[in-house]
Amino acid sequence: MKIFNFLLLIFFLMTQAVKAENITVNHPSPYVRMHANDAVKWQKWDASVLERAQKENKLIMISSGYYACHWCHVMRKQSYTDAEVAAVLNNKYIVVKIDRELNSSLDAYLMDFLQRTTGHGGWPLNVFLTPWGYPLTGLVYLPKKQFMEVILKLETRWKKDPAGLTELALNSFRQAEKLNTEDVYISNKGLLGLFLNTLNQSMDEMEGGFGNGVKFPMPYLMMSLLSVYEKNKDKALSAFIRLTLKQMSEKGLHDVIGGGFFRYTVDQSWSIPHFEKMLYGNAAMIGLYVKAYRVFNDEQWLRIAEETMDFVLREMQSESGFYVSSLNAQDASGEEGGNYLWDRKKLTDIINGSENRNLRKNVTYHAVSGSDKVLPVGLWYGEISDKSRLKLLQKRRANPPVKDDKLVLSWNAYLLSSMVELIKVSDRKQYRQSARQLYKKIKSKASSDIVRNRQGHGQKYLDDYAFITYSLYQWNTLLKTDTDQALILSLVMQSVNLFSDKNGWRMTDDALIPMPASQKNIADANLPSAEVALLKLFYKLGIKQRKVNEIIQRVRRQVDVHVVNNPLEFSSLIILKRQYALD
Repeated sequence: MKIFNFLLLIFFLMTQAVKAENITVNHPSPYVRMHANDAVKWQKWDASVLERAQKENKLIMISSGYYACHWCHVMRKQSYTDAEVAAVLNNKYIVVKIDRELNSSLDAYLMDFLQRTTGHGGWPLNVFLTPWGYPLTGLVYLPKKQFMEVILKLETRWKKDPAGLTELALNSFRQAEKLNTEDVYISNKGLLGLFLNTLNQSMDEMEGGFGNGVKFPMPYLMMSLLSVYEKNKDKALSAFIRLTLKQMSEKGLHDVIGGGFFRYTVDQSWSIPHFEKMLYGNAAMIGLYVKAYRVFNDEQWLRIAEETMDFVLREMQSESGFYVSSLNAQDASGEEGGNYLWDRKKLTDIINGSENRNLRKNVTYHAVSGSDKVLPVGLWYGEISDKSRLKLLQKRRANPPVKDDKLVLSWNAYLLSSMVELIKVSDRKQYRQSARQLYKKIKSKASSDIVRNRQGHGQKYLDDYAFITYSLYQWNTLLKTDTDQALILSLVMQSVNLFSDKNGWRMTDDALIPMPASQKNIADANLPSAEVALLKLFYKLGIKQRKVNEIIQRVRRQVDVHVVNNPLEFSSLIILKRQYALD
């Protein structure tokens, strides 16, 4: 009887559904929170996802996005709140919603998969995985009709041939793993030559910036070019850098009324922006224009850096003392760019009433597709009185931007680093006061466990450790103190022990799904390379430790094949190897 009861218990346990938690309105990410009441029943990203997928033999769909993303909101409205789409996804798939800025390692891996297999990427990022966590296929935004066709066809194929699709996913994973372990030796001179040749093919010498389509500001690449110019004083390079700085500050990328920079423009001539403003992007632009001021000794670049910092302090500081992640591309009513677009006559009346003739002469108005409003463009800072500027800001505050209030520690730490650089060249006391407040907040977090996503699968991230440590070092250097030396050294070694191995770097300490081998080198992305931040600390702190020496020797001997194939994405590493003669 006891054996029978035991077997009955085992059978009962085996037939019970895996308990899975859905996302809730209490999630720390407003992007994830807004999906809590979708018709699609999104599951929280944790170990139960794989357990349930394997038990029910269903594909997993991970949908990644962020709050400031316009097309993420569009796809939610068209598909994820739709009962017909939800009926398929809820019954045929295990669906997971993540914030790309909190789950950055997973998002980067899935984005790399999509770009490697389709040649394009973007957000919302939707990737379908086997029940064991291997990516199979993916897509970005699709209208409801096309999206329905994809999910129905894919589910039918999975039912017919799960073994074949699993093998397909495994082969793709093995290819990614092979790529991550390939390395080459190239001298620093050869690497710099490759970098400059690739640069010449990408430079837009008419409009500034890089490429002939959508224009991103590429601040880390621009800072690397300033470093190259400091060495070679090349006149053509100087002209290109100045042109790009001018175009970015005087055209649509720059918010001429409220200050700060948008994430990118949708056209080659920098005219019409995609209207989200990111914390990391504006922190980087502060650093870029400070460096441009130092190199060229041109006051206009310092003014742009100060104006951008004023915007960040005014619009992005939260009640917690940290800074929010972004301002949305949509206003509260759902209109893209609504907070930044104006009725032309009303704006013209205000500007024509200005006492400054240069302002009236220089401002231009760009028509925006799909809107009867206009975007004002022109370098106004220093040309408009505080009174006129305040009048425009007050009118705009009636429709404030929607904020993503989640905390990303690495972005806040990088902002502190930019604050330090600005403090060195600006006499404005409020910058030092704001930096001190942020320093105290960051140090408090650094003194405890630095973990993201406590509501789901809590993880530690290399970016958080690297940029928190570097910002603490910079603040201590600014104040000429060693108050935090023990903490800084401890964080450096924690970073090494948690995230480095013989091959390279892991972006997080614990992944739920199989990940390819660690990366030999880390590219500049939303933030500059975390690898470069740590390498700088190794040298600045004079750390003599076996693991640290092994990392330095690895970087000296070889680079990831990705560095050779895409040198512009690794410009910070290329400049650092040259600076410290890592050859």
